[in-house]
Amino acid sequence: MLRPALALIAAALLSLAGCVADKAKVSEPPATCAKVGDICTFSPGKLGLCVESTADSTNLICQSQH
Repeated sequence: MLRPALALIAAALLSLAGCVADKAKVSEPPATCAKVGDICTFSPGKLGLCVESTADSTNLICQSQH
């Protein structure tokens, strides 16, 4: 009889956690790159990946992933 009660409590807690996560503000990744492999914002709403520039391997650029 204790097991169904625990299942109900667990379900209630999980549903509350989902509500909190929905309201958490998620910011876009930065447009500038700090290191190779970082996620960046290529353009508003479009994700990119930080890679070395083919012209100059010391510069990092944000390459579109779309």
